[in-house]
Parts: sequence; structure tokens; C-alpha cells
Amino acid sequence: MAQSNSASGQTTLSSVKHNNTVLTIVVLGTLMGSVDVTIVLLAFPSIAESLHADFLTSIWIILAYLLVIAVTTTQRALSVLSV
Repeated sequence: MAQSNSASGQTTLSSVKHNNTVLTIVVLGTLMGSVDVTIVLLAFPSIAESLHADFLTSIWIILAYLLVIAVTTTQRALSVLSV
């Protein structure tokens, strides 16, 4: 991509880099969320057994864990972008 010395050209190039950064973070976050959910669901029987919990309680524990992970990873990504 050719760089322009004008202010609008630099702004456009910066905007494209910012959009690519945001897209990369969203894609990686989605991928990591999917991998994390898969791991947790595969470990579900062991989690339920070790906590001596019934099925519904185990589901609530897993949902709470996934919610906390989703919020903390998004907050970290947003803090990186704001700097």
C-alpha cells in the first residue's frame, strides 16, 4: 500500500492499522473462547464429580466461569487498544 504524506493519507493508513488490530483481537478472542469452552465441556464430568455437585449446579458453575473469562479477556483487549 502506498503511503501518502498528506494528513488524510496518514489518518487513513492509521485507521486501517487500527481496524486490523481490532479484527485480530476479535478473531483471536473468539478462537480462544471456543477452545476454552471445548476444554471445559470435556472436563465437565470430572468437574461435577470432584465438586460433588448435581448436573444443574455444575452447569451454573461452568457458566459463571465462562462469563468471568469473557469479561476479563475483553477488558484486557480494550485496555490494550486504548493505550
